[in-house]
Amino acid sequence: MRRRALINGCSSRRLVGAALLAAVLAVLIVLEYLGLLSGVDSMVFQAVARPGLVAAELVSATASIPAFAVYAVALLAYDAARRGRVSLGTVSLGVSLAVAMVHVAVLKASLQVPRPGEQPLHQPLLEALMAADYYAFPSGHTARAVVAAYYLSRGRRGPARLALWAWALAVAASRVLLGAHWFSDVAASVVLGLFVALVVECTAPVWLRVYNATLGRIEVLRPAPAKR
Repeated sequence: MRRRALINGCSSRRLVGAALLAAVLAVLIVLEYLGLLSGVDSMVFQAVARPGLVAAELVSATASIPAFAVYAVALLAYDAARRGRVSLGTVSLGVSLAVAMVHVAVLKASLQVPRPGEQPLHQPLLEALMAADYYAFPSGHTARAVVAAYYLSRGRRGPARLALWAWALAVAASRVLLGAHWFSDVAASVVLGLFVALVVECTAPVWLRVYNATLGRIEVLRPAPAKR
């Protein structure tokens, strides 16, 4: 049922949710561009930043790119053992992560907001894209964690669902605690991650055809029919 719902489109509630998230994200981007969030960012940073906090470093590391590479291998191995092929949920998660990271890189390079303690660095867009990790807005760690929590919490209830979202929010908090990001960076990334996940889910009829015509030609990477 979940696979059919994903392929046939998404509910009006998800469409409205995606539209609202897009509006909120647009407002945050404009406010960031105008520098109107700097006061709140400085206040929060001075109140909570604790660089070198071991617990925050450990939490932050769980949303790093190497960590997600390990998660990808684990999910693929799980799907292969269970179905013989990758699941639609895993493919959707992978597509959402890729789309989110493209958005993160473009926003970083376009706005060029320096991280806490870093000097402003104004570069041409192409050069800024190559050095996107130097910039703060938005947070890649947070966006990845939110996208993962969205997909992995689907179909789960109670403690498991709560734990996944608590982890995503803990990752966001860890980035501010470590002094790696401003509050506005992680706030925008929470919205961005949810927005991308909803849009990817709602546009599955479009991108799934492209996926099946390319990577889906490899048998193990072609989404398996959902088990009834």
